[in-house]
Amino acid sequence: METESHTILKVYGFPVLKFKYIKECLEAAESIGCPVAIEIISPDIIHKIDVGGVIINIKNRDELCNAVKTMTENVKYYNRDVRMLGFLIQEMARKGKEIIKGTQSA
Repeated sequence: METESHTILKVYGFPVLKFKYIKECLEAAESIGCPVAIEIISPDIIHKIDVGGVIINIKNRDELCNAVKTMTENVKYYNRDVRMLGFLIQEMARKGKEIIKGTQSA
């Protein structure tokens, strides 16, 4: 899962933005500080951005509540039986280099 790959990157010394794996978003966003990005955690979706499972640059509590609702609707429209395990809330990165990591289920 996404959180495992974040942890592995951190162990090997890669800079990793602050993140939390949660089922309740509001407390996590407040503890990380806005702006944040939110990503759905689901073993049933490989490319989350393709189904509306990622929303970035969320600036406040209201935007976060709307993002969670919108994301849930988007993902359920993609597959009404999708398993949604929670959300990954992550601080927004400043400009710089980006790497893309992925996970694969067994």
